[in-house]
Amino acid sequence: MKHLRTWTAVLAAAVLLLTPASSAVPAEGAAKVQDTYLLKGESKKEMSHPIELLDVTGTYKKLTYIPEMFYGNYDLDEAHKKGQFKKDSKAAKDFLAKTEKVSLTLKEGSAPEEVTCLPFSIRAGARTLSHVITRADSHDWMQWNVLDTAGNLKTVLGAYTVGKNASGENILSFRPLEMFEYDKETDHLRYKLQETALTASFAFKGPYLTLTSGGSSVTLTASEYMENKMSGGHEFLFNNYASSEPLIDGGLTHMYMRCDSPKKSSVDFIMGTAEGDTHMKNCMMELKRDGLMTICYDGPDGKTVSRQYVWFDGCLDGFVLADGTNTYCFNYEFPGGSDAKGLSWEEVSDLEDATEEEAETALAKRRSLLEALEKAFRDAELPVAVDRDTGVIALDSAVLFPTDVSELSSEGRDFLRQFLGIYASVVFSDEYDGFVSKILIEGHTDDTGSYEYNLDLSQKRADAVLAFSSSADSGLSAGELASFAAIARAEGRSYDVPVLGADGTIDRDASRRVSFRFSISVKPD
Repeated sequence: MKHLRTWTAVLAAAVLLLTPASSAVPAEGAAKVQDTYLLKGESKKEMSHPIELLDVTGTYKKLTYIPEMFYGNYDLDEAHKKGQFKKDSKAAKDFLAKTEKVSLTLKEGSAPEEVTCLPFSIRAGARTLSHVITRADSHDWMQWNVLDTAGNLKTVLGAYTVGKNASGENILSFRPLEMFEYDKETDHLRYKLQETALTASFAFKGPYLTLTSGGSSVTLTASEYMENKMSGGHEFLFNNYASSEPLIDGGLTHMYMRCDSPKKSSVDFIMGTAEGDTHMKNCMMELKRDGLMTICYDGPDGKTVSRQYVWFDGCLDGFVLADGTNTYCFNYEFPGGSDAKGLSWEEVSDLEDATEEEAETALAKRRSLLEALEKAFRDAELPVAVDRDTGVIALDSAVLFPTDVSELSSEGRDFLRQFLGIYASVVFSDEYDGFVSKILIEGHTDDTGSYEYNLDLSQKRADAVLAFSSSADSGLSAGELASFAAIARAEGRSYDVPVLGADGTIDRDASRRVSFRFSISVKPD
């Protein structure tokens, strides 16, 4: 299942790359790229465009920008071709000379360093970034590559948000990590963000992203768009997962693309209906370097329909289309689709290495396990919710512990006995024996008090729940105790993963919790 590729790579493979027109917006040291890419389904028609063309510049200006628009790889040309700046290369010297510097702590406990206030390369999106930190889904994560004053490459990982300043400029805010720890054996992930954020105004146009901070500015290019050699035989399926309205009449659910060679490619729009999927093979897609995308297809009455959007390259994380009113997010459809949500870093890797049959079987069994847990708690009338997407079961800390205390209350022990009896009866049943490979008990607090205090409290609470769950006092049988003790771990998360209310602010009551999550064995023994 190792067949991940990028959407713009498919488009780039559709035709040979040509020298760009002088009217296009160049990246610094612009690579040779083509102005237009065209993918056709089974249609014999010519590409059709709306009578009134979309105002690309005006659309980019009036958009409400979202984090998904930053997904992908954006590089200076030299960084893309070389993999990184050479310390004494002309590109590195030029970038260093024209870019203002900021003081930044790059490693916990180390002294601040002077680095460029802007990156020469960024990565964003869980699949593009390919880092375990993306499992902390309370933030959107990004990597900045910057230079220090000596011209050395420095890689900075952090969380980012998108918004506007008081002047109405679009602003990217990037908070670097201050501390990061991950233990693969226990699947423990801990991190802390720096208080100070780096900010830059931004502007998109097709594959180009311009960042400005103070008196410095840099234009980066979606690196896949600069490729000039693509192999054939790749297939791509993208899923419409977050749209305010259907992309086209009837509700476009997927786009399927195939590239057999640099000169032969195809696109298939898939419409999801109550009766099943309908393939619209009589369709075309045109992508222009100024940011304009046109899709063309035959409507229900047989007449040709054309729609236009501006586009954002998302590399392995798909792509985004917008028309100024609605925004449409498409992602590379991970094997298993929505059933793969909430998997651990290790599970994701195992799923990619598995055969299609193994992956489908494991994900179906995981879904069945979550449904069985949900039914068991419902039948017992125990007020416990199972998150169908992530598999997380969150227990209210107020039920388990007195305020600011890490010792279980008598009521908490009684509740845990009921919970564990039901949980173990399902997880360690004959049907799922050996399927659950790890159980992680996580302690979470709200953001009242220091990070360090809450980290200690959350760890002690997780440890207390683990100790009780592994003891005879839990009411579990000897076999269940042995199984539980063999795979259960405890981790304190402080207030790293808060629960947010509908208005985006932290819900402190809901944030104080102890959660159970499990990992599965993707491949059979």
